[in-house]
Amino acid sequence: MNRLLLFDLDGTLLRPDKTISPVNLQALDDCRRAGCGIGIATARYAGSAQAYVCQVQPDVLITSCGALAQVQGKTVYQDGFAPGDVQRVFACIRHICGAETEMTVDTLQGHFWNYDRNQRPPDPAWAKSIWSDFRNFSLYALKICAQVPTDKQVKALQAALPDCDIRCFSGEENWHKITKSTATKANALAPICAACGLTIDRITAFGDDFADLEMLRLAGTA
Repeated sequence: MNRLLLFDLDGTLLRPDKTISPVNLQALDDCRRAGCGIGIATARYAGSAQAYVCQVQPDVLITSCGALAQVQGKTVYQDGFAPGDVQRVFACIRHICGAETEMTVDTLQGHFWNYDRNQRPPDPAWAKSIWSDFRNFSLYALKICAQVPTDKQVKALQAALPDCDIRCFSGEENWHKITKSTATKANALAPICAACGLTIDRITAFGDDFADLEMLRLAGTA
């Protein structure tokens, strides 16, 4: 590998219909034959990115907004919430946004949600999501998402959770992701470089969201 090409999924590598075009798949194959490594860097949890992983066969995979990074299937970076911190975040969300606030959680074991049990996520990528009321949830979490309807509530959450990064997903009205402030795609780059034997100037990054900005600034080409 003489260079790593690192792609965000939604809004970047994926078309509006959530597919990768044949032209882009061919271009990725051409880049790999030229000696480049291919990477995916996404806000999605690993399970919902699996279909694209099967298509692209990436050398590097960053998921859950940067909370987990893997090189050739081996974890090189992980930065999430211990179970006690998960409950602390849940308590803040319920206090500020209401006891019935809709939430999702990415974990190493899978993706959990607390919507109406009869309301399954429409996207097949989320078909294996697990329902939970989160009352006795005791798993390590990579990313927590919650519906936060007002700017006032967002600011209240940010004040109550100063060690977290809280921001709205592009195109997802009211849905906000909550990760540790240190869990970023950019912070995953150094351990990825070490594992791949590259310097950071040998990374070319592509993205379209606020969560990609720091990664784009650090990469040698963006």
